[in-house]
Amino acid sequence: YQTSFSPDGQLVASASRDGTARLWRRDGTALAKLEGHAGWVKQVAFSPDGSRMVSGSGDGSLRLWDTATGQPIGPPIRGHQGRVDSVAFDRDGTRIVSGSQDKTLRLWDAKTGQAIGAPLVGHEDWVSSVAFDREGKRIVSASVDGTLRLWDGGSGQPIGAPMVGHEDIWVTSVAFDHHGLRIVSG
Repeated sequence: YQTSFSPDGQLVASASRDGTARLWRRDGTALAKLEGHAGWVKQVAFSPDGSRMVSGSGDGSLRLWDTATGQPIGPPIRGHQGRVDSVAFDRDGTRIVSGSQDKTLRLWDAKTGQAIGAPLVGHEDWVSSVAFDREGKRIVSASVDGTLRLWDGGSGQPIGAPMVGHEDIWVTSVAFDHHGLRIVSG
C-alpha cells in the first residue's frame, strides 16, 4: 500500500486495506476519507497540478478523486480482469497508466475514464509498478515475473526486449529519473 505527496508537497494521499484512500495535510491533519472502492486500495497518485488523484484497487477498478472536495469524479474506471496494483498520471495529466494482476497495463483518458487502445500485453505475471517518463513518451513497467518492460507511450507497443537482472523474481517498484534517461527498479 502506497502513499504519495501532492506536487506542491502540501497534501499526502494514503492507500489502505480497508477499501479507502485518505487525504491529509502534510502536518498529519486528516482532510477526507475517500470511499468508493469495493476492495482494498493498493496505490494512489496525484495529477501533476494536484487537483485530482487516482486510486487503484483490489476490486479491479480505478477511481478519480477531486482533491479539494474528496469526492469521486465519475464512476469507477473498469477494464482490468484483476486487482489494480499501480497507477500513474502522465506529465500533463491527460492520461493515466495502470498495471494489474491480470498481467496487463492499460492507458486511460484522465478526463473521461475511457480506455485508450487495447491492453498492453507482454508480462508473464502481474504488473506491480508503472511509470511514465517526464515527457509521457515512454512507460516502464515492473512485474513479479522478474522483468521490466519499456513501452511506447503513444502507441502502447513494446520497446525492445524485457529487461532482466534482478535475482529475486519479484520486481515491485520502478521509476524514471527526472530526465527520463535512467530507470531504477527494486
